[in-house]
Amino acid sequence: MTAISGSAGRMRRYPALGFLIVAAILATLLPSSLRVPLSGPSVTAEIAPVPGHSDMSNGDISSLDATSTNGLGSGLGSGGNGGGGGTPPNPPPPPPPPNTGGNPVQKKCVGKSGSTRQTEDPLSPSCVAFFKGDNFGATWDGVSRDEVKVIVYGGCNEDGTFSLVDVNTQAWSGWHWPEYLHYFNDRFQTYGRTVRAYVTTNGKGEKAGKCTDNGPVTKTVVQNLHDQAHPFYITGFYDDFTSQALSEEASRLHIMSQILSPTRAFSNANAPYVVSFDPDIENASQSVSGIVCNVLAGRPGSYGEPSDRAKTRKFGLVYARVSDSSNVGADQIRKGVADRCGDKAGDIEIGAVGRAPTADDMARLRALGVTTVLWIRSGVPAEAGNWRPEYVMLDDEFMGRNDVARAYGGVLSSAMGLMMDRRRGSFNEQPEKVALRQVCPDCLPNSIDIGIYNKLLLLFTGIQAAGPKLTPVNFDKGLRALPAHSTGDPFVPTAYFGPGDHSFIKDYALTWWDSTGDPPGENAAPGCWRLMQEGKRFQAGDWNDWQRGDAEIQQHVPEQVCQGEQ
Repeated sequence: MTAISGSAGRMRRYPALGFLIVAAILATLLPSSLRVPLSGPSVTAEIAPVPGHSDMSNGDISSLDATSTNGLGSGLGSGGNGGGGGTPPNPPPPPPPPNTGGNPVQKKCVGKSGSTRQTEDPLSPSCVAFFKGDNFGATWDGVSRDEVKVIVYGGCNEDGTFSLVDVNTQAWSGWHWPEYLHYFNDRFQTYGRTVRAYVTTNGKGEKAGKCTDNGPVTKTVVQNLHDQAHPFYITGFYDDFTSQALSEEASRLHIMSQILSPTRAFSNANAPYVVSFDPDIENASQSVSGIVCNVLAGRPGSYGEPSDRAKTRKFGLVYARVSDSSNVGADQIRKGVADRCGDKAGDIEIGAVGRAPTADDMARLRALGVTTVLWIRSGVPAEAGNWRPEYVMLDDEFMGRNDVARAYGGVLSSAMGLMMDRRRGSFNEQPEKVALRQVCPDCLPNSIDIGIYNKLLLLFTGIQAAGPKLTPVNFDKGLRALPAHSTGDPFVPTAYFGPGDHSFIKDYALTWWDSTGDPPGENAAPGCWRLMQEGKRFQAGDWNDWQRGDAEIQQHVPEQVCQGEQ
């Protein structure tokens, strides 16, 4: 009889051992597509990025699945071509950082153990420092294994044509798109993909005209973007460049878009393809009626024409938003004031709705005895002849900034404002400044940085929260699974995605312009937006809690907090 070798003998004597060895060999040889994809917990405390089944407005994440996105996003398409449009090759990734005793820390997160965030910004999501596994490749049009394609809409030619400039590598009009894209790609978890953005131009590398107000041209533009570039996501170069018509057409083609303050009904009708960084129209309208009824109505004016300050306030309305083509918000403000104030506020006179006001519109408001104009449209009011009414303004990309107010000091000397998204107390603490310094210490900040930063913060937060299987449904569910940001700090807004809404910021603070204020920040010029009630933030239903009397809304109260530089 032939002698049995030592190893074969051991295999016979311990058959279970042989089974385990064979199983281990097979496991290493099986294709990766048969394995369970791993999100890979990092050595930092982190929240699993893959959305589960929670739909709680308080950000409940107990049901998140840390290893798989199977089952999410079904029924809305089968993925796309993953790029198209002749995308330049991605630059090589940086070398991986050294191990720290567990998984390698691929992303630099901040904060203490148990409460780490992705970046220094208090609105950034919880840390996902490490990923190893399958990102499922081309999960949607504009998504490949290596890239997520984004369009920055900067306008088009009158026939709906345009050219595309790769703003990951090429500065456009002097703005810092390349720097911020580098920052977010470096700091956020994108599961092996690079987010690459292209701005639309007129074919000469110059800014094209805004041509999306015409319905047929809008459809042509978005269809051309779909056919030529196959983007996953569209955002506007300026906030008001992404109109309701453009966003609706993008949704029809299953392209995600970021829009400034849509109506809740519009977002729900186009879900999951529409998101907004700013509060939606319903939230904004309820906040305006809240401040009118609980803070201003029935009291004499505090700002505006000296002769008006002895009069009980009478309100006028100027309203125009590209995200609200039916002017739903104007109706909601008037109805909200009537329901909330009763007779205390009187009727709101209409200056202009759906368009910019003319000199005749403003003269008519003055003749009607209006003292206070609710200015709910983008930008700063124009001079109204020799009349300077008291203004109540909603913040946008151009409002709430000291530099803008200084440039328009004559008009804004009579302005109050509802201020949102001010995550800063001084010049150097602003998150867009912190981000820019990290990637370009010698770059000079400019006024549009905050707009670029906020657009990309929402985009990258959604991509990270979606997990490796990036689809619009997972993007939406991931955002809703994130816990709410709510600290009580006047420089950190309440922010979350609740059931039935698709906007991030939820609250405001009340401010007024003080041309003599001394803002924090090195070499800051005089003038600042002052925060009433020490900058306390109010959600739409909270204005009933306003506890201060007339003195709180009078000018020249030096103890009120000065807004930092923008």
